[in-house]
Amino acid sequence: MTVLRYGEHLLLADGREVHLTQSEANLLATLAKHHGHVVSYETLEANLWPHDADRPTEDGKVHGNVHVHISRLRHKIDGLGLSLENEWGLGYRLMGQLTVDGTIR
Repeated sequence: MTVLRYGEHLLLADGREVHLTQSEANLLATLAKHHGHVVSYETLEANLWPHDADRPTEDGKVHGNVHVHISRLRHKIDGLGLSLENEWGLGYRLMGQLTVDGTIR
C-alpha cells in the first residue's frame, strides 16, 4: 500500500520514502480525493496555488505549470503502483491504491 503523509510531503511505499514538494503533495492529494476520476486542469491549478497571490499570471502559462509538476510527480511515483493518466483537454486521473494521511487544505 502507498501512503501520502500530506503534512510531511512524504510518500511511503514498499519501504521506500519519496520526498515531495508542497506543490506535488497538493496535486497528489487532490487527485487522490477524486481517485479514478478526471480532475480538471483548473482544479489542479487552484490546488497548486491555494492563495491567489501565489499564482502565475501570464496567459497560457498555468496549464503548462500543471503539466511540469505532473511530469515531475510521475517521475517520483514511478514503480510505486501509481500512475497519472492524462485525459487530453480535460485534466488528469490518479490510478492505483493511495491512502492520504493528514489534513488536506
